[in-house]
Amino acid sequence: MDNEHSQPGDDAALCIADLLPVAGLTDKYDDKIFALVNVAATTTDANDLHHCCAHLRRVLDADTVYLCDKSSLQLIASSSLDSDGTIHPDTVDIHHTITNIVTDLHRATAPVWLPKLRVFPGVHKMSFLAVPVGAKLETLAIIVDPDDSDGHLDTLYVTDALTAICNVYTCQPVEITPEQVEEEVFDELVCRHPVSPRIEQRRFDLFNRSLIGITVQFENVLEFNGTGDSEIWGSEAFARCTQRSEFPTALYQVAEQWGDKFRAALDLHVLREAAYRYKSVCESQYLTRFADIKPLCVAVRPHSLCQPAYVELLHELIERVVINGPTLVLELTGDSADQSAGLSQSELHAHVNSLRDTLGIQFALDEFGTGRASLQRFFSLEPEVVKMAQSILTGQSRHMALELLQHFSQLSHTRSEHSLGVVAEPTERAANESRLAGPTASNDARLDSTPARPDEPVEPA
Repeated sequence: MDNEHSQPGDDAALCIADLLPVAGLTDKYDDKIFALVNVAATTTDANDLHHCCAHLRRVLDADTVYLCDKSSLQLIASSSLDSDGTIHPDTVDIHHTITNIVTDLHRATAPVWLPKLRVFPGVHKMSFLAVPVGAKLETLAIIVDPDDSDGHLDTLYVTDALTAICNVYTCQPVEITPEQVEEEVFDELVCRHPVSPRIEQRRFDLFNRSLIGITVQFENVLEFNGTGDSEIWGSEAFARCTQRSEFPTALYQVAEQWGDKFRAALDLHVLREAAYRYKSVCESQYLTRFADIKPLCVAVRPHSLCQPAYVELLHELIERVVINGPTLVLELTGDSADQSAGLSQSELHAHVNSLRDTLGIQFALDEFGTGRASLQRFFSLEPEVVKMAQSILTGQSRHMALELLQHFSQLSHTRSEHSLGVVAEPTERAANESRLAGPTASNDARLDSTPARPDEPVEPA
């Protein structure tokens, strides 16, 4: 249909189905996306919707940007305000014209181009882009006559970024930083599109900055012997937010969302923090001989373990006598991302054996018996330690489970004369992993952690 209209009163009513949808995807529009999220020079207040409209108007070179409630079509905010802070009458006239022509504007669920209209006599026809925003798409952002000479706003890629930045303003209850705006927009884009390397690198830079706010705490881990009795085996490191002392759920979700590069950076950070802080804790308890220090378990994804940067960090920590090789137990998490990364069990096994031989590091298999850590992985990796759910180790079948594990160990474990260590997963691990693929900490029975990294190394026995 022809979307050119002369006078609003002469036009037939239109429905959403009659309007021109936003077109396809291309990666060449990064400049427009970065312009949308480049709010470093502005004060980003999520409660100031007028500011949101004004910012979008400048970036899109539009005549006006305004927000309205989609169900009632009542105006909420606008970039055009009178001296007394009320919405300018011209915006009211534009909105009245649009709602008279598009009879079911409240049904819009995706960005659409409204028909070109000559709202004011003697003024050129204006174009209008309607973008549903908000957590439940309950708000409409109307972009009045944006400069779209290069076709940027005809792509879903750019309009999804526009939608995301409007969502930041309309959904956030507190003041947010410019960097948080970027993160929100990029995280929304990667859910829908294969983002460009430029956007991925910027998001990675922001992710690395966020890692500064992540520390670790420790929880005691119990070991079960052949009779089913338990004693403290060692400690396990858990990531925590420095300021709020809670598990960094959002950061782990970002790592899962963006892939191996982000997961590896997170695993590197947790390993470094865990080693230095465990050293500090042991020194505070006057444990200066490695023979007196119980093992420290640190979770790592197999793909991260095989990265050169991770191996270099392991060598650095041991050479600087931050931690002893046999004291460190790397817990191989069995997430599905490792299969997608193309890492075969034979490659992983060879890498694990190399680290055992050169650094003396031990390895643990997590969540054994839950389906994620299969017997195939057990036989392939020959772990020194197996972690099982406490419900298995403390239930009626614990003796059978321990006997089976020792039998499996005798069949597979040809590397050493040591018996297989069987330890329990921390009490809150299962509850937290049901909502997120990553470790979390319990407040119970954890070692106190110290923020400072000591300069003097622990002397080995």
